[in-house]
Order: sequence, then C-alpha cells, then structure tokens
Amino acid sequence: MKKHLSIALLVGFGFGQVISVVNQSSETIITANSQSHLDYGLSYPVTYEFSISDSDEELNVYRKNEKNQDWTVMNEKNSTDFFNGIEVVRFDNNEDKAYISVGFSIISDSIFIKIARN
Repeated sequence: MKKHLSIALLVGFGFGQVISVVNQSSETIITANSQSHLDYGLSYPVTYEFSISDSDEELNVYRKNEKNQDWTVMNEKNSTDFFNGIEVVRFDNNEDKAYISVGFSIISDSIFIKIARN
C-alpha cells in the first residue's frame, strides 16, 4: 500500500504588511511586499516550520524564486550540525516537522517551496 504524503504549513498568515504565506496545490508561496523587499532586502534566511507526515520516507525540499524557473533541491542538515545564515532544510522525524530556512532573492518578491518524495 502506498503511503500518502501530507504537508501542512503552520504559518498560514501574513506578517503585517511585509510577508504573506500561501499554500497552493503542492507548493507553498512566500511573498514579500515589493517596497519592503526593496527597502530591507530580506535576503537573510528565515526559518519556516512545516508539519509533515510519513517523515520516515525520503523527502527532498525544492525551492525557486520565479514561477517559470526550474526547481532546485535544497541542502539538508541534521540536528547536530551547526548552521546559521544559510539556506537549508532540517527534518525532525520525532516531531514530524521540516524546518526550511530561505531568504529572498533580488530577482523576485516570491519564494516557491515544494516538499516531495525522492
């Protein structure tokens, strides 16, 4: 029997008028207000917490900045790795969570994220 992959974003709201997060099909789209993006850059990675099921399955996290770009697989770190200020994903299989750290690019006000099995 094939297991069903279930992903739920715990941050399903906008942060003031600066950032909004929306789930659309199998993607999550994080969008920054254009003026705030220009004013502040927003390039330093922020960590978003996702709830996942079947975390024992081999999962990859993909990201891109524009709808027409190809997906890029994100590097994965584990809980014993020290990292700060880089774009990575860390899975917590005990809590069924994925912690995804991403920053905005200068080319777009959006970040597209997709979690999928290998």
